[in-house]
Amino acid sequence: MFKKVLVVEDFDVINSGIKIALDEIGIHHVDYISYCDEAFLKIKSAFLKGEPYGLIISDLSFENDGTPQQLKSGEELITKIREEFIDLKIIVFSVEDKPYTIQNLYKNLKIQSYIWKNRNGLKELKKAIYKSFTSSEFYISRVTCCNSS
Repeated sequence: MFKKVLVVEDFDVINSGIKIALDEIGIHHVDYISYCDEAFLKIKSAFLKGEPYGLIISDLSFENDGTPQQLKSGEELITKIREEFIDLKIIVFSVEDKPYTIQNLYKNLKIQSYIWKNRNGLKELKKAIYKSFTSSEFYISRVTCCNSS
């Protein structure tokens, strides 16, 4: 299983759930970052120290709190990561559901999994982590919610 994971998420409550899910599957070396610029620097620094991350779990949208940022979204972060770290495994964990965004992330940015934040999101995240570790197959969570009249 992955030894070292970086979670890029700006909401503490989401990080708490991710931490529990990662603990349940035996991943204990996890760093949490709230800003995309800081995340990229942390990824680069870990690589240069010979202690690279095995997996990045990132949201796509980040709230603007006034802190100046070059990379303003998870998609921009992933694009930057792919410029230097083509083989780094990436899982997107987001509420974003636009098919063209997901297709771009999969086809052009070569993410390993796309998981929707929903009722079963953490369960699906654990499946995606396992799948990303054991296979090169793309994993996408099922939509479990629909409109009712």
